[in-house]
Amino acid sequence: ELLRTRLDPIVTPRGIAGHVHSFAGTNAIDASMTYGSAIKGDCTTSGLTVDQSGYWVPQLYYKWRNGTYSVIQGHGLITYWFPDRGVDREAGEAPVVVPDDFRMVAGDMNRDHFDFQNRSHNAVSFECWGPGITGRKCCDEWVWERAYISRDPPGQSLTRKIFFPSCWNGVDSYKADNSHVTYPIQAGNPSNYENGKCPPGFKKMPSLFVETLYTPKASLGPEYEWYPGCFVFSNGDNLGLSYHADWLNGFPKGLLVDVFNQCPKTFGDLSTCPLLAPFINKNKNCVVKGQIVNEPIGLDVPIAKLPGNNPEFNPSKARKMAAADYKETSKLITLDVTQGGGCVDRKCTDYKGP
Repeated sequence: ELLRTRLDPIVTPRGIAGHVHSFAGTNAIDASMTYGSAIKGDCTTSGLTVDQSGYWVPQLYYKWRNGTYSVIQGHGLITYWFPDRGVDREAGEAPVVVPDDFRMVAGDMNRDHFDFQNRSHNAVSFECWGPGITGRKCCDEWVWERAYISRDPPGQSLTRKIFFPSCWNGVDSYKADNSHVTYPIQAGNPSNYENGKCPPGFKKMPSLFVETLYTPKASLGPEYEWYPGCFVFSNGDNLGLSYHADWLNGFPKGLLVDVFNQCPKTFGDLSTCPLLAPFINKNKNCVVKGQIVNEPIGLDVPIAKLPGNNPEFNPSKARKMAAADYKETSKLITLDVTQGGGCVDRKCTDYKGP
């Protein structure tokens, strides 16, 4: 992760977003980010230096017993690309190339229920690992995975996971209602969001999966204690149904499709693909440049309210909105790491400037 601040170049371009996001990918992050500006980044957190995409998700907070909030620092935002997922190579199928200025959102910030038959609902999940939880045994650890943040103890870690839509209408680079993309349909399995065929009018594109791992006690220290409802997203959601993620393209045109055509058997080892091997990213200290909102967000000291004055809510009930009389007083400024707000050597600090 490079930056945590109230920016969202897709949903709130050129302005201050309603809630804090955690950013990864290109270090050229600002409120007006486009394909053209993203690819001019000096570095990226991606495993490939040629992936100058922007990736961002809502920040996860811990609510202390006294009602204040602290950022839970994660172990990085991890992105996985599957050019061949849901594509029948033997039948001559191939994914399509998306436009340079392509962008999309997975999840729905306004969702208030879970429908097992809905592919987009199943594409969002929360997984817990470690002792102290009841679930299935995996890799010598107990693990459970659910469509929301469970009210059961999370064990040692909480991982939030989301699959992006992988079917594109072939026309629009972006639509505000996200209708330019959808999930594939698998016959006999309406809940499957990964495989199957695209519905009429849509074409298969490479699949994107994003996950973030949190170990709350390691982040917050010995004073951390779990209790039901202690995890809250930056928009106020304490259940997770409104979880979402954004991707703004920053790949060289057609690269992922070229990988599909020329490197069919990488099995996750990028060094085996001649197209990708020269671009394996070994830079461990990518520092953000661009913009930040001039406000503390609860990294160093707990804050009384979530940035943007977002009241806490459970999305399975009536949604709470920011107070009608709330007036935005924070400003967009050029980021200066000496004033805090960015991440250096994977250590992130709060904004301390004016």
